Amino acid sequence: MSKDGAKFVPAEVREHSEESRYSEMQYSSWLDEAFDDFQKNGGLDNNKYKGKPLVIEQTNQGENGVMNSILKNAKVLPPWLELQHKIRDEIKQLLDQIDSGKTIDLETAVLPINEKIKKYNLMCPFIMQKTRLFPDLIRRQYERWL
Repeated sequence: MSKDGAKFVPAEVREHSEESRYSEMQYSSWLDEAFDDFQKNGGLDNNKYKGKPLVIEQTNQGENGVMNSILKNAKVLPPWLELQHKIRDEIKQLLDQIDSGKTIDLETAVLPINEKIKKYNLMCPFIMQKTRLFPDLIRRQYERWL
């Protein structure tokens, strides 16, 4: 809640009215003021990268290349990539169980992984989306997750 009692409402639930835009501007202004105060009081003085240029790798990733380079340098993965790694690891575990000779009901085993794939497809760029797992094609489909 802001100083004047106005409540900040996330963009996905608020109406686009003048009142809500005014409330958002006040919230943004408050954040700008807080950051300016932090900076003026020396909050960034001990930053070892202060005044140094960002190292941006030259890639063929189009408009996302700069963002991806910054995220990589910061050792941060977008949430959809973290989920992609979890899905890949779960598929690998399932394949390891099959290879070890365990009897597995593949129809049931792929259900939780397919739920994660649905979530992943909602988060990732369109060209990165994957199909759900089919029990008889798991090995071939795993190759696409590497």
